[in-house]
Amino acid sequence: MPITSKNFSCHKKIIRKNYLNLPIGCCSMIQKIRNGLVKKLILPLTITALTFSSCGKKQLPLEKYTPITRTDTSIFNQLNPGLKEYLDTIYIIGREDWENCHPNLRGFARGNHVYLCEDYRKETLYHEAAHTRNNYLDKIGSKFSEKWKGIAQFNYENSEIKYIYNPSKILLEVTWKDGTMDPKDGCLNPYAGESMYEDVAIFLESVVLYSQTTPEQILKRKDLENYNKKEIEGLIRLYPWYFCNSQDKRYKQKLDLLKEYNFITNIEHDNLEKNLGNLNYLLRK
Repeated sequence: MPITSKNFSCHKKIIRKNYLNLPIGCCSMIQKIRNGLVKKLILPLTITALTFSSCGKKQLPLEKYTPITRTDTSIFNQLNPGLKEYLDTIYIIGREDWENCHPNLRGFARGNHVYLCEDYRKETLYHEAAHTRNNYLDKIGSKFSEKWKGIAQFNYENSEIKYIYNPSKILLEVTWKDGTMDPKDGCLNPYAGESMYEDVAIFLESVVLYSQTTPEQILKRKDLENYNKKEIEGLIRLYPWYFCNSQDKRYKQKLDLLKEYNFITNIEHDNLEKNLGNLNYLLRK
């Protein structure tokens, strides 16, 4: 079936702005932070560029690409057992073809297939695989989505979200109505407030981000008193899990539900649980 803009779950493209105007790419910068090579954190402002009719009449030229199946363990083994259980194939699309059809998306899922640009990041793979599992569980009559909504107690259809567009009507950013992007009301960021499915998928991104950078690594790199407001805002956007209000039981309850339905492993659950809100105190600086 041709891939058009209809009936798929998508993951918005993330563009990182370098507030200090340093000639370092975001991914390179983050890696150097992990390695202790960057002495000053660059604020990565997350800007989303998405048109909701993203692909229009254009179609991905899938005939040019060999679908990646479970036999290619180099990609499927990046996922935990639950996330790859109902995932059949992954398409890795060349940048030129991707930009011609989906220039404003990081990836999308349709049925039991995931589509990614060739320079995808691991958190995008987790995000889209989460959509695949979520959709399959709905299809077989699982109670997962019902339970999630019961925990969330959040009106996704009328949430406190603000959409910021450019003059061409392209969505640039999603924030809370007060202009912030902090974890709030059981959601890790405003994008998670768009739908239950995005709420779930954003949680799965945190699994990847935790494995890459722990709170201890963040604090070891720089003394607490040396983080300024902009830098803390940057950390919040990169690692919202660490800045949650741990007194809001919804974060822990959602995490437990993800483990119950095998979106995450016991180890992934425990690693996140012990670090829930560990850096929230930085918000009181």
